[in-house]
Amino acid sequence: MLVSTTGELKRMLAAVELTVVGVGLCLFFRPDVLLVGVGGLMVLAGVVVVLVDVFPSAENGSGRDHN
Repeated sequence: MLVSTTGELKRMLAAVELTVVGVGLCLFFRPDVLLVGVGGLMVLAGVVVVLVDVFPSAENGSGRDHN
């Protein structure tokens, strides 16, 4: 399962929201370089959080067989 706890779900939704708002900033304020840069950083941060949640590292015990 992709999301197992309420905290993970909230973090995933916050990351998706951050990404969507960042894309909105980039598209709506195209002439303003500063806001496009801020929007780009928001998109990058949101995507990184989603990828970390979807593909957890093996160091924290995820993906190991506990049988």
